[in-house]
Amino acid sequence: KSSLDELPQLWNVLIGDMSLVGPRPMMPNQQAHYPGVAYYAVRPGITGYWQTAGRNRTTFAARADYDAAYEQDLSLATDLKLLAQTVGVVFNGTGY
Repeated sequence: KSSLDELPQLWNVLIGDMSLVGPRPMMPNQQAHYPGVAYYAVRPGITGYWQTAGRNRTTFAARADYDAAYEQDLSLATDLKLLAQTVGVVFNGTGY
């Protein structure tokens, strides 16, 4: 619920496999069901639109929409906004 289990992912950020903000990595068996292309256009991240806007309460198709919106809105300002929202999600324990 607090998403503290994501802390080990910081190692992946440090070695360059992930960024702090971006589409959530998906399992290889999910890729065949992914209805979009935005996920493949940017580096996966620990947090992003999907994580701050609903996460497991949304559909897989909605996740693709969030990824497309992130690709379109890609900027430092967007990343800073999402990082701030993530802090709220963690402290409020609203991550499901």
